[in-house]
Amino acid sequence: MRIPGIAAVAAALLFAGTAVAEDRTCSGRGAGEAGTRDFVTVDFVVSDAGEIRSRKASWTPPATRGGMADLTAGAPILVVNYRAPTAEGLGAPFNFTAFSMFFTRNAGFFDGALMVFAAGDRTWASQPMPRVTGNDDQGKTLMTMGSGIFEAALQPDLFAGLDSMGSVELAMRRGRKVLKTSTYDLSNRARRDAQFAQAWVAATEAAKTPAACKAADK
Repeated sequence: MRIPGIAAVAAALLFAGTAVAEDRTCSGRGAGEAGTRDFVTVDFVVSDAGEIRSRKASWTPPATRGGMADLTAGAPILVVNYRAPTAEGLGAPFNFTAFSMFFTRNAGFFDGALMVFAAGDRTWASQPMPRVTGNDDQGKTLMTMGSGIFEAALQPDLFAGLDSMGSVELAMRRGRKVLKTSTYDLSNRARRDAQFAQAWVAATEAAKTPAACKAADK
């Protein structure tokens, strides 16, 4: 039998009966009409006293092909991330996250793969895709997810042109081989902004009761 160390016992005695303050993440979501898969999420990190420590938002734009509707078939998913939104608006994005998920036992499925973002005749590539695997009770791989990131600091021309883009393509490639493709419509920014306003109101309301929100990531 393992006996708790002295330090562990002392800590347990010291904090017994004392609630340890913990930041919470209070979220709101603004979605499209029924049946659509585009939405905006707003997250407030809130102290137990109700102080808002930080804010962030993300936009999953509508797909005209692939996208969230084909998530489990490996369609590339695009998420546009915003670091410090305000009640007035999302502000400028600081990165895109692109990910793809396959139910496969091949843990090396994403080895050598990249996400490629295309608008018109211009393309931008992500860094090589790190992967996360999900295993069964015997430790065998059931699911593999790979993700790529496009950074405003490293690809400023991509982000500078975002507000003028309409239909864009997100493809997962290995060398010249295209593994999966999704097409997104970035043109309806009024729709995106309306979803953001809805999500902001919901997050603001949730932040009034931090204890009901989930624990913030460390």
